Amino acid sequence: MAFQLADEMVELGFTPNEDTYASLLIACNAEKNAGFKYAIEVILNIYAYLSVAKKKNLLISIRFGVECLHLISNQHRIISVFC
Repeated sequence: MAFQLADEMVELGFTPNEDTYASLLIACNAEKNAGFKYAIEVILNIYAYLSVAKKKNLLISIRFGVECLHLISNQHRIISVFC
């Protein structure tokens, strides 16, 4: 659904920005079967369309998000060991 909406936005003349790509990456995370494949496509589009500064900001945000997820995951493992 998110990818269809993004495609329609482009067809109507809207230019994807950091928010568009961030939303698509969130949608990838929700897709358990093919999410990784879609995420790779989104990242390739980021490199094709965004300026260097915007790419850097978005990818830093992605990295921060991934690190937070690892931290939360590790905390959950620690808590489950003690419970």
